Amino acid sequence: MTDAVFAHTLFPLLAVLDRGRAQPRGADLLSGGMPSYGVYATSDGRHLAVSAMEPKFWQTLCDTLDRPDLRPCAFATGAEGQRIRGELEAIFSQRSLAEWTTIFEPVDCCVAPVLRLEESLENEQLKAREMIVEVAGVKQFAPPFKISEHPFAARHVPPAAGDHSAEILGEAGFSAAEIANLRAQKVI
Repeated sequence: MTDAVFAHTLFPLLAVLDRGRAQPRGADLLSGGMPSYGVYATSDGRHLAVSAMEPKFWQTLCDTLDRPDLRPCAFATGAEGQRIRGELEAIFSQRSLAEWTTIFEPVDCCVAPVLRLEESLENEQLKAREMIVEVAGVKQFAPPFKISEHPFAARHVPPAAGDHSAEILGEAGFSAAEIANLRAQKVI
């Protein structure tokens, strides 16, 4: 887990290697320093994630918002970046998450709704990747890595609560009489 998270800190790490320290929160490229990458509130208190860092995505975003004047500003930072971010905040705050989702669904510009966990269980991408599986009637998360030659499958039904208590307690040094006593007291 640590390795994977560390690998996703590329931009802050580059700042540390270049300047000897990380940028302050909100100034880094991926934490608010550029208007083309961030999270924006909608009119209903929900949020959209914008990841339009590539020029083609940013230009499509600007065109979809009917703001071609913002096309040259994808990589704006500092005061200019904050000004553009403010304009985007004002635009996104005018419609609900559902309205923006409908607008951006057919558009290829890396804008997506920020889902609540309950909503994520119905997300098409997570379903297609089989990230939620059902084993013995219980929904659970599947491994995030997929290997085509070895598809994930729950090969064994999980044991019921207490199925292995006697075996485990026996290995821990409890006698058969002690285990029977624990069972009689409904400890196990």
